[in-house]
Amino acid sequence: MRSTMTFILLMVVLFMGYEYFFKPKTEPPAQTQSQSPPAQAAQQTETSQPHASAAAAAPGHAAPAAARPSIVAASESTITVENELYRIVLTNRGGEIEQWTLKKYLNSDGKPLDMVQPEMAARYGDPLSFFTYDSSLTHEVNQALYKVTVSGARNSAGALLAPATVTFRYAANGLDVMKSIYFNSSYVISVDAEVKQNGVPVRALVSWPAGLGDMDEFRPSFRGMALASASSKFDWLLDGKHDSLKASKVGGDATLNEPYSYAAVTDLYFATAFLPFDPGQTTVVTLNHSVDLPTNPGSPNSKTKPVDVLGLAMGETGGATHVLLFAGPKETDVLNSIHAMGTDGKFDGPSLGPLIQFGWFSIIAKPFYLAMRFLVKMLGTGKNNWGWAIIIVTLIVNAFMLPTRMIMMKSSLKMMRIQPKADTLKKKYAHLKLNDPKRGEMNTEMMALYKTEGVNMYGGCLPMLVQMPLLYAIYEVLENAIQLRQAHWLWL
Repeated sequence: MRSTMTFILLMVVLFMGYEYFFKPKTEPPAQTQSQSPPAQAAQQTETSQPHASAAAAAPGHAAPAAARPSIVAASESTITVENELYRIVLTNRGGEIEQWTLKKYLNSDGKPLDMVQPEMAARYGDPLSFFTYDSSLTHEVNQALYKVTVSGARNSAGALLAPATVTFRYAANGLDVMKSIYFNSSYVISVDAEVKQNGVPVRALVSWPAGLGDMDEFRPSFRGMALASASSKFDWLLDGKHDSLKASKVGGDATLNEPYSYAAVTDLYFATAFLPFDPGQTTVVTLNHSVDLPTNPGSPNSKTKPVDVLGLAMGETGGATHVLLFAGPKETDVLNSIHAMGTDGKFDGPSLGPLIQFGWFSIIAKPFYLAMRFLVKMLGTGKNNWGWAIIIVTLIVNAFMLPTRMIMMKSSLKMMRIQPKADTLKKKYAHLKLNDPKRGEMNTEMMALYKTEGVNMYGGCLPMLVQMPLLYAIYEVLENAIQLRQAHWLWL
């Protein structure tokens, strides 16, 4: 019995020793190693898409979110797009526009005008930057380095030639952002953009944050008057009716969910306008920034005053953005060729023509403007022809107003002739106080004198009421016609 118990105990000891010394140990589960965005970006090409991991390839298994490759560019770069009208420089940082240079218009230094006002862009952002209601999200999508895909021919300098398409893509930290821009031969570009956070669309609007390139008063070296910003307005077309507000009356960061056919920021000669693909889903945010400018431009250290600088953002209430963007001159033929979305789903609706405003007497000013344009075409292509057209129109207006001038002259001569008698009547009642009832007798005798002499006391004023609207209308044309911007005539 003792031998049996000793044998069993020995077997137990041997079994436990084998389990401890000879059985293989279980390996811990393999840990998923996540790559940093720069490492992942280095593995992507300009047109690459995220690749499925080995785990995702296994049936019935989904790749964890942390294992999805990011789409981030390794470094900052720029892309230039050109046509006959503009030269646009885009950056992959935020997928934004750094320069929008108009080839046919010059700035005050005699160089092609850049619609992107540099000082305002440095403060508030470049065109095509995103506007969202989350500051941290806005910062990320506008500072991220996007992967770039382009299509279109290039010139010898490497610039894309319109028609061309530039697409920006960024994905990281649960964000997936796409911005695609199509360029053609006009001043209008097409923008499709979308921001998703953890797969859910975010209301992210595309913006023109602040100012137009003609606003020279914001340049540190400028010593003139603040003309462009003083004329800045917010314009829109809603339910077929065009309307506008001066910059001082426009609220900042105001969200407007209305079926806008277009919304624009304008100054005297240039405009930027958004035209939505689906007006019924349009959301607009007005951006108004206050910038201090010296009251005496010749002395930068003089007392400053705030000046309103407008910007604009547009998108769709559903989150995605599908818009046309115009940035160019307020020239009649150009604006009349650009149309908002029509009822048939095509861009054949109302034009941008109403962005040119001639004030209260537009009904008179527009014919003057059209007459000057007609005369310029008749005179040819000479650079002084607008000056000659103004002179011809002025002569025509004066000829038209000649009868009223004759009436004024005759009335003036009659008044001069009866002036001694009128002075005698005034002396007769000069001793009376102004509130004396007898002064009414003086007025009665004065009216009788006018009637006897055949003088109309309003004869010199009524013709002026006819002339003033004409003069004001001509002034509005001279101020707002872009053809007269920086214009010279002979030695003037």
